[in-house]
Amino acid sequence: MMGIEVVWDNEAKSILRYVYDGRWTWLDLDKARDESAKLEADVHHRVDVIVDVQKSSLLPNGTITRARQVANNAPSTHPNEGITVIVGAGAFVRSIYDVMLKVYPDMIRRRGFYFARTLSEARDLITQQASVKSTTE
Repeated sequence: MMGIEVVWDNEAKSILRYVYDGRWTWLDLDKARDESAKLEADVHHRVDVIVDVQKSSLLPNGTITRARQVANNAPSTHPNEGITVIVGAGAFVRSIYDVMLKVYPDMIRRRGFYFARTLSEARDLITQQASVKSTTE
């Protein structure tokens, strides 16, 4: 494959999974986000996201600049967007997250980013967070 593929992670279409494979570009990410928006537009319930970077290679050039642009120009999200769980993130991705959390704490917390080691752990976390959300509504 190489790049980024967006697929439904379950038959209920309640979890979208971005699968990063090998080297990818910012254009690949833009295309994946467009595909995700199309898939989300077809459903009317909560949609959580798994970002699977277990098979991803190095981040593209300009990661810090791009992260800042995404934070400053964060598009409106799907009205039923749930949490985002990143699976397989290395130390560099986690350090970027830590910087973003310090610089853009409201945006990062509002969007609900979490980390998991495996897909199974990510799915369990989504299930836990969905039940917490439903009890607080």
